[in-house]
Amino acid sequence: MADDVPDEDILHIQLLDKSLNIIDAATIGGVCFTGTSTKYKVQELNKMTFNFIDGSEW
Repeated sequence: MADDVPDEDILHIQLLDKSLNIIDAATIGGVCFTGTSTKYKVQELNKMTFNFIDGSEW
């Protein structure tokens, strides 16, 4: 999920259970950060990677 605010790209990641309840959450980014989240890959059942901020893999 992103906030859609120009020049402030913040990516919110939420881990959901089967009932769509939030188990855990993280936020990456901040004021004046620019980036696009791309290349989402599920690596394992409990691991995923993606690119964000300067194309870096997270």
